[in-house]
Amino acid sequence: MEQLSCTLVSELRCQLGEGPVWDERQNTLYWLDSFSKLWLRLMADGQMARFSVPTPVGMLALRQDGGIVLGLEDGIYLAEEETGHLGLLCNPEQGVIVNRFNDGKPGPCGRLYIGTMSTANNDGSGNAPASGALYAVAPDGSWRRLLTGVGISNGMAWNREEDTFYYADSPTRCVFAFDYDKKSGLLTNRRVAVKLPEGDGIPDGLTIDENNQLWIAQWGGWCVSHYEPATGELLGKISVPAEHVTSCCFGGETLDTLFITTAATGLNLQQLKKQPQAGMLFAAKTGVHGMPPYRFGGTHDEQ
Repeated sequence: MEQLSCTLVSELRCQLGEGPVWDERQNTLYWLDSFSKLWLRLMADGQMARFSVPTPVGMLALRQDGGIVLGLEDGIYLAEEETGHLGLLCNPEQGVIVNRFNDGKPGPCGRLYIGTMSTANNDGSGNAPASGALYAVAPDGSWRRLLTGVGISNGMAWNREEDTFYYADSPTRCVFAFDYDKKSGLLTNRRVAVKLPEGDGIPDGLTIDENNQLWIAQWGGWCVSHYEPATGELLGKISVPAEHVTSCCFGGETLDTLFITTAATGLNLQQLKKQPQAGMLFAAKTGVHGMPPYRFGGTHDEQ
């Protein structure tokens, strides 16, 4: 099994660093400090910008025609990148006060796939009832509920052939695979692709590389793990100097750098003294390349 290390990219400590996204058009990295109600942007020249939002933010994605889309506690919003101006697109869980929106990504069809979770599971425990769901949201704001009974809706990815969707429901310790229909956007034939061993943390955000292999951030696991989903085989790990590893994405000019977010939340003072870099942003060279992210409102052929 391959053992890799990572290096520190930013000393900004996030309470809940999350959702890194690489914009290959601008060589720019975006990520979140979810509980501090911030989305962050790091330009290729090292300039960083911070934008405040009114509620905790669970996801950020790029839009085909410019700007970004955000999953806030009370709905899905379109945001202008320079001004930070927000406009509500839709809220598939209007009136559901026990949940919040969590991870999400645009798919090959241009729809946004976004999930919810109980706010009682904010500590990552997953002990609350599985009240979450997974939705597919069209650019016009119409939406469809795809899954119910989700504990903590988390990491998502599509394979190169665009016929398989990977999805983590964190309390189950599983990353599931589904058959994916690009035209309809529907998911069928759910099965377990990866199940993390007991005591090894739970799957949080994830990404996929050019070889259709998964890279899974492990909350409580001190690492990003590298799996072959066709067999469930663990191929390697990237050690991270933080217990709560939250998400990852490929970026850099040739998409050969894995950016990794972490969290300080859920750690007491003694634990924080032992992990002074918890909540910071890291990067690792994996020896493989990723793929550009899909964009909300765009198809693969347009990108």
